[in-house]
Amino acid sequence: MARRRSTRDGHNGARHTVDPQAEAAVLLTSAEIRNELISGFRTQLALYPDHLLETVGLDRAREYGQRAARAAIAPAVWSVVAEDRWDTSEAVAHLGVTRQALAKRVANGTMIGLPGRGTTHYPVWQFDLNTDPPRMRPAVAAALTAWSEVADGIDPFAVVAWARTSQPELGGASPIVLLQKDENVVPDLADRLVFSARVTASRLSQ
Repeated sequence: MARRRSTRDGHNGARHTVDPQAEAAVLLTSAEIRNELISGFRTQLALYPDHLLETVGLDRAREYGQRAARAAIAPAVWSVVAEDRWDTSEAVAHLGVTRQALAKRVANGTMIGLPGRGTTHYPVWQFDLNTDPPRMRPAVAAALTAWSEVADGIDPFAVVAWARTSQPELGGASPIVLLQKDENVVPDLADRLVFSARVTASRLSQ
């Protein structure tokens, strides 16, 4: 019989039981989905003649493949950020800045903005809500700068996925979970996020 293990919830500290078989099933399902996505991509590519593929250019092939992957997972990304985001109007009101200032920060990679229909969505976790008005968390700003340096730019969808996923460099916690903690509890928060951002950006850039 598989042994259950106890773990602590990252949000409220409560303990709950994790079933190893259930964990294994989730990992297996994720692997199967990943394989099906790759298989589907290859199948679709096989439908196009070589002379047409050659027009893409070797220097752009990886970029186009990454775009296809982002398009495939975009609905899933939206499902996890749907309840903790501001649209442009809300961000302007909460942050006390202009639309132009928001757009400039997104363009230069110092703020995360996810494109939507007629607006841009700003994940709330990147802001310190304890200040008036809320401001960009310094630790997040530092991590975005590090990410941009390594990857030569910011992919907002990749950053959101990183922020919500447990990271080995953070002791298995996700960046968002660490951001929910008092900085007195995690005094080296910015350094840890910067290191994790560099590692992830480097891996995705390979």
